[in-house]
Amino acid sequence: MKSNFYLRLALGNIRKNGKFYIPFLLTCTAAAALFFDMYSLRMNESVIRESRDTQLLLQLGLIVVALFSVIFLFYTNSFLIKRRQKELALYNIFGMEKRHIARMLAWETFLSAVISIGAGIVLGIVFDRLMFLIIARLIRLDSVDYSLSLQPAVMTLLLFGAIFVLILVSGIVKITKSRPMELLRGSEAGEREPKSRFLLAVIGAALLAAGYGLAVSQRGISALTMFFVAVVLVILGTYCLFTAGTIAILKLLRKNRNFYYKPNHFISVSGMIYRMKQNAVGLANICILSTVVLVILSSTVSMYIGMNNVIDNRFACDIQGNAVYTSAGGKYDGQTETVAENTKAEVYDIAADMGLEVSDYAFYRDLSVMLMCDGQNRFTAEGAEDAKLDDVAVFNFIPADSWRDLTGNRTELEDDEILVFNGSSADSPSMKSKDRLQEGDTVEILDGEYRVKEVLEECPVSGNRAYVTDRAYWIVLSSEEALDRIDEAQRSAYTDNYSIVANHFQFNLSGTDEDELAYFEELKARMNADSYSSSDSDGDGYSEMQTYDGSMEDYPIRYTESRTESADGMYGVYGGFLFIGIFLGALFIAATVLIIYYKQLIEGYEDKERFEIMKKVGLSRSEIRSAVSSQILIMFFLPLVVAIVHLIFAFPMVRRILAMLSLTNVTLFMICTVIIVCIFAVCYAVIYAVTARAYYKIVS
Repeated sequence: MKSNFYLRLALGNIRKNGKFYIPFLLTCTAAAALFFDMYSLRMNESVIRESRDTQLLLQLGLIVVALFSVIFLFYTNSFLIKRRQKELALYNIFGMEKRHIARMLAWETFLSAVISIGAGIVLGIVFDRLMFLIIARLIRLDSVDYSLSLQPAVMTLLLFGAIFVLILVSGIVKITKSRPMELLRGSEAGEREPKSRFLLAVIGAALLAAGYGLAVSQRGISALTMFFVAVVLVILGTYCLFTAGTIAILKLLRKNRNFYYKPNHFISVSGMIYRMKQNAVGLANICILSTVVLVILSSTVSMYIGMNNVIDNRFACDIQGNAVYTSAGGKYDGQTETVAENTKAEVYDIAADMGLEVSDYAFYRDLSVMLMCDGQNRFTAEGAEDAKLDDVAVFNFIPADSWRDLTGNRTELEDDEILVFNGSSADSPSMKSKDRLQEGDTVEILDGEYRVKEVLEECPVSGNRAYVTDRAYWIVLSSEEALDRIDEAQRSAYTDNYSIVANHFQFNLSGTDEDELAYFEELKARMNADSYSSSDSDGDGYSEMQTYDGSMEDYPIRYTESRTESADGMYGVYGGFLFIGIFLGALFIAATVLIIYYKQLIEGYEDKERFEIMKKVGLSRSEIRSAVSSQILIMFFLPLVVAIVHLIFAFPMVRRILAMLSLTNVTLFMICTVIIVCIFAVCYAVIYAVTARAYYKIVS
């Protein structure tokens, strides 16, 4: 045979199978372009210099895109092979040896790789600058230094070239191991009625129930650690229910004579039973991809839009900090008052030198201790050090004088009386009702017994951190002496692992954001000059602390943070999350579209002969179209419905994870989720309408 025979044959095959090849090539092109742009952004000097967190997110996103491209391109290629099995068998029957078919497939694969990878790199170059400007806007880069290198193109070529080589090897192995008659019948695989597997359906329901239970019940740090367990359980349960549960339901419908023996129901139910074995995995894939898209987009959009909520949860004022002073013996030795005076003097002196004004200045003390609940309203240090985070409660103690300075409330307390706020300031509604302290309760804390005089509606300290456990309490004590007693008791119990009473300061500052940043740098320089060296090399808004001799008992330890500087760092992280969420969401949506498209086309060709028979036996075109519509509606909207159910059960767990990231605006998250679901449902319906037209055209 002439050397260009196989090339011409491959070109003809691609052209004749354009309905199947073009979507596959478009998907390969889009995946290659996304990988190119992701790799290019990860290497960009501006991104590396301004936000290492964003660079890490891009690295993780790059890995996801690479893995997904390998898996998904193999999966979609299986549709092509399935559709072309008869064609390849006929080549073999008409005299072509399998090695000749392999050469033809090699040329087809080579042409597909050249077209898709080349177009993907070109498309990636075209959109690379746009992607850079988008992420620069999202993470608020101070300096925009765009550059384009050769390395992204090389890595894209290597990755997708390797994928196409593996696809070719897989196709050749399948062809060489199959007989022509097996290939001729291969496209009809799955036509036998599948067996009822009620045990597998029950297992799937149990897995799904277990995953839902974990998502709804887990709290605190376990919401994060068990999230992946819940995801795995839900994925396994979804596959089991789609492969076994749907068949079981359809067979139950078939047993219902009043329902089944109607033209529309008879055609749709019987058709789905016979093809569900091969459709179930595809429908489960659509369901899982849809769920991933909804979770990623709803959470990342909420995080970015709710940035002000996150910042408010972190910061009570423009500038805040901490100053701890202990003597060599670990006690305060009367130095708190001195630290307070010196800190206030420094704050106001710097402001005067820079022509700025300080307002809302406050200095307060608190002590944070983790305790075990030993019986009803009895909290002890015994076993707390070795316990899991979800088994302990965080107690934050603040003396009444500090609380009055912060809030202006003048409530007087007896020595054994306390005020209580149930929960951290970030997510107090998540605390279980049985764990909440009530007015009039008697509480035993370490070695002391206290009576709850009042339950506070708001946290005594605004802008406080979110905790990894939902059992967190703020306790207002009667005096400094009461705080010292708690401190002494926890030091005695925890020895070298004791907590430190922290002296906090916070205040607002007049002027612009630039004035605040300049003031912040000067404040750090002066406060750190006499006690420790400090740097903020990672750009996260914190000054890193290092005492002269490494001992916290000898020198004051201070840190300061600025609302403006930390906000810039948060925009880097959350903007990166949003960018990756949109990026991966687009990739998964493209995958969903392609799976639906291929399923509609393949089923159209498989159903064509069946509906010709239906015409011959007397069914009208409207009856056939009605039967087709009901079947397609059930088949392709079932994954969307199940995905929304998955999202509903995932909502509490995702909300708690977002709360750990200081996003506590549940209403915002709910609104964003509903909007994302509506937009996705509309897109899904459009995809259905377009692919259904192709289906109707084939079967008609």
